Amino acid sequence: MSISTLRRSARETVSGLPPGFWWLWLSTLVNRTGAFVLTFLSLYLTVELGHSAWFAGLVVALHGLGGVAGSPLGGALTDRWGRRPTMVTMHLAGAACAAALAVVTSAWGIAAVVLLMGVAMQAVRPSINATIADMVPAHDVRRAYALNYWALNLGFAVASLGGGAAAFLGYRTLFVVDALATVLCAVIVFLRLPETRPERRTSTEEKSAAEPKVSMFTVLRDAPFRTLVLLNLLVCLVFTAPWIGLPLTMADQGLSASSYGAVISVNGVVIVGFQLLVNKLTDKRSPVLLLVLSSLLFALGTGATALAGSSVAFAATVVVWTVGE
Repeated sequence: MSISTLRRSARETVSGLPPGFWWLWLSTLVNRTGAFVLTFLSLYLTVELGHSAWFAGLVVALHGLGGVAGSPLGGALTDRWGRRPTMVTMHLAGAACAAALAVVTSAWGIAAVVLLMGVAMQAVRPSINATIADMVPAHDVRRAYALNYWALNLGFAVASLGGGAAAFLGYRTLFVVDALATVLCAVIVFLRLPETRPERRTSTEEKSAAEPKVSMFTVLRDAPFRTLVLLNLLVCLVFTAPWIGLPLTMADQGLSASSYGAVISVNGVVIVGFQLLVNKLTDKRSPVLLLVLSSLLFALGTGATALAGSSVAFAATVVVWTVGE
């Protein structure tokens, strides 16, 4: 593929999207660039505070449990309050939790804060997704979601590399930086992002012509969808390994927090470098085939972690499961 072709592809990828989308994209990048808490939480709990690997796993699990509650909460608030108020509120709540982790030292206090942080972090996602769907033309929505995901991973790569400074600045300093970045994200959303929630129907005629009421139980009656959710749950269970097992395994082998930061940043770097190209290559492929291949690469990459013994080897395993991602 020539340089001119790559340039043309890049222009086609970023052109034609509304200004509001790019403010949302910037807020995502800022937020993710300062996202140190979850990446280094396991190391903070075990290396810095001396807790067991079991407790570290429990705390990370509580973050996920909070997310289970946060997603439907965020969806409801997105429809009731609006997209922008939900984003601002949940970003500020997440910032408060990150700041609290810098001062809370009791084991169960940390667990409670991480649980609430999981709620806030997941509650903001429905409003982001809804905003993109509202403001971007239907034929460009997939491209917009891909660009937003690209921003997530670009920020993650920067945060992971910068997190290597934990050995010199201290984890608590990183948590404060996380809080400040999240506040800045909320400010960008508040000042620059328009509210995109469609106006609600008010007339009796419009209400009578409205679509039938749907709920979570409506989609759960869809058998193929239930199967997809179950399989996705299994993949997500495997995907927790890089955030719990990988940092603890590397620490057991005497590797530093900066080494883990460099290794896990490979995930973001690979996605940033190849996601847009891969999207084009797989656009016409069977989704079922891609999901099967993705799961196999997840299995190979995470399983190979048990055989790695150096930073380079760990980074190679990250490349494998990142391709699956």
